[in-house]
Amino acid sequence: MARNVQNTWNVRALDRRLPIEHVMEHLQEWVPAHDNMDLFWWPFCDQFWVKRWDRTETEITAYLLVQSHPVDSVSFKRQG
Repeated sequence: MARNVQNTWNVRALDRRLPIEHVMEHLQEWVPAHDNMDLFWWPFCDQFWVKRWDRTETEITAYLLVQSHPVDSVSFKRQG
């Protein structure tokens, strides 16, 4: 079995809760513009939870093992 192993890298994480209409308007431009992107939606909710990560060379500004609430903009170091 072959594995694709990469060195650790820093990422800039951006978590936002945004109106569904706004997300749908911009989704086609956001997806190719980011290294990773997740959308979460729950029934009867009028917003998406949008999570984006992009590799960065900037200094690490936070180490989080457990995130209790969304963070607007923080650089993380991937653990492990």
